[in-house]
Amino acid sequence: MKRGKTTSILLTVVTIFTWLNSSGQTFCDTLFTRKGDTIPCMITYINDQNVFYHQKIKKRIVEDQYIPRSQLITIAVHSPGVTVPPLANDALQPDLQSAFSENNGIIYASNCNNPPAYKGGIGALYSYLENNVSVTNRDVGIYGNNVVTVLYQLVILDDGKIFGGGIAESCIQNYGLDLQAAVLEKEILKQICLAANWEPGSMENKKASMNIYLPVKFSIDKNRIVIYPSKFMYLFLNRK
Repeated sequence: MKRGKTTSILLTVVTIFTWLNSSGQTFCDTLFTRKGDTIPCMITYINDQNVFYHQKIKKRIVEDQYIPRSQLITIAVHSPGVTVPPLANDALQPDLQSAFSENNGIIYASNCNNPPAYKGGIGALYSYLENNVSVTNRDVGIYGNNVVTVLYQLVILDDGKIFGGGIAESCIQNYGLDLQAAVLEKEILKQICLAANWEPGSMENKKASMNIYLPVKFSIDKNRIVIYPSKFMYLFLNRK
């Protein structure tokens, strides 16, 4: 009898805890699909293939829905506690050009009211990178006089901090450089993350965490990088 009472109490506690959690849910995340749909929701889990979420339809909460990541353009999250891995680059195809905008040196979802911006302007970020990126003699030999572009992907949280970053498009294939060119690409990414000095973006007038793309066009001169103003619209491949 005692064991049965204990089990009953535990079940009651779990039920109450679950109810409190669900009643306190906020549905202010947003999924932007390749079909042009906007899905207000609460993201619960993300893996390599799918995004799982809860959605509030009228007064009814529909839980445990999911959508393949390949069908999404981007994700806006209003809580820094939610992990948002960068979406696959194959989600950004030519037929989706209208879904993205490029301004002030960054690429972002067109649905965004106010995209993230580097404090002091993109020129301040370029200056920081020129003064802080370490260039070795090996880098000079690999890059030579080439002017190359590397496309970086960043997740800017709703407090302006960088959650994570990666290389969405390397210059190695596009410019036929040695694989060791990746060392300098990663050094630039490291300094971009250390320069975390961003104003967060907003969706529907609320600060939101979001993915952006940052093209960096540069050459090497006297063991330092020189960055050039750049425009890199949508395609990310065969850049002009």
